[in-house]
Amino acid sequence: MKRQNSKRGPDEEGATGKRVEDAGEGDCRAGGRVNRSAEKVAAFPKEMDAAVAKAVKEMSERLNLEAKNRDEIQKRNSLVREMSSRPGSNPLRKP
Repeated sequence: MKRQNSKRGPDEEGATGKRVEDAGEGDCRAGGRVNRSAEKVAAFPKEMDAAVAKAVKEMSERLNLEAKNRDEIQKRNSLVREMSSRPGSNPLRKP
């Protein structure tokens, strides 16, 4: 098998089937991808900070709501215990 000469003239086709003089166009498209990737990389810390801040806010709200509900349950339980400690009263019986 003969080895092909890698030097081609401007009118000859390269390995991709494109004319050698048109080969630079692919570089522009690849450069656009590189630029978009660089923009994504540059934006990542901001996106990460926003996502973390959102998650922290949601978790804080959830924990605050759970604490509020727990306090209300404790208050109810203490009222029930207080009423049940009175002689002759049943806090669970409806009047």
